[in-house]
Amino acid sequence: MKSDFVHLHLHSDYSLLDGACKISALMERARQLEMDSLAITDHGNLFGAVEFHDAALDAGINPIIGCEVYVAREGHRSRNGRSDNSNHLVLLSKDATGYHNLVKLVSCGFVEGFYYKPRIDLELLARHSQGLIGLSACLKGSIASHLLRDDLDNAAGEAGRLQEILGKENFYLELQDHGLDAQHKVNAELLNLSRKIGAPLIATNDCHYINREDSFAHDVLLCIQTGKTVNDTDRMKYVPQQFYLKSYQEMQVSFGQVKDALLRTREVAERCNFRFEKGKTLLPHFEVPPGYTVESYFENVARRGFEERLPGWRQLERQGRLANPIAAYQERLEREIQI
Repeated sequence: MKSDFVHLHLHSDYSLLDGACKISALMERARQLEMDSLAITDHGNLFGAVEFHDAALDAGINPIIGCEVYVAREGHRSRNGRSDNSNHLVLLSKDATGYHNLVKLVSCGFVEGFYYKPRIDLELLARHSQGLIGLSACLKGSIASHLLRDDLDNAAGEAGRLQEILGKENFYLELQDHGLDAQHKVNAELLNLSRKIGAPLIATNDCHYINREDSFAHDVLLCIQTGKTVNDTDRMKYVPQQFYLKSYQEMQVSFGQVKDALLRTREVAERCNFRFEKGKTLLPHFEVPPGYTVESYFENVARRGFEERLPGWRQLERQGRLANPIAAYQERLEREIQI
């Protein structure tokens, strides 16, 4: 039996010190809920993608590889202020092109954009948007942030920009309901915004743990992350205890009045069909000079480099400053060539 709802916003324990969904237990619970598709959208990384992909397929579940990225407001290379200044955005891979673009974005986030968190920006996303589906994310999303400040014009402008980058058919306004007053305000405005700009609504639950009763363990995890204790009153806390893998019936309670937003999750899941290629070695093609194979040219370059270093090593050996006898380096060269 297929569930009419698919979780598209989920943090495994690879959202370090923030997500508490252990992948093996997650698959077991998804099967109990008769869910045949599931997404992983860890914060800023793809560390769990392969494990999640393989575990899902073993459980008969369609794996959707995604990421909740951090989008810097002033460009991903900016380093302003003493704290992170970014918004959240959920990206899902539709196909191999989308996954490769997601890998590029995440890598750039760490290599070029890291400042408190791995960050991208909309300009970078525009260059690597093919094959991706975007969801507007939680209260930390840029659109929700504008709506919370009653800045409807900038919210509409931001949504329009994301539609332009990803394609109208690939961008969704994300409804969430964890019992928070701020979400009720944002959801009402998202309904209006959806009608105004023609962006479809989609319902998610921001899953950070698997079962409702796991909320205390998750709270302890947050305390470890923030250097607080559970008795501290002034700290980050996920209240109420609604950030778990809800059933379709539980999601209907929150979103029964916008059932299309629930059913649309299945439409998105059916568009996401990326699979990792297994059993195939993917190495770049390397041109070598005439008369060589890749292996023989590698050996030639390695031995030539060894010979170029020998005069300096011999001088250091005569001065008693060489760490090991030259014979030891010769032995290592032979061993590593064979490897």
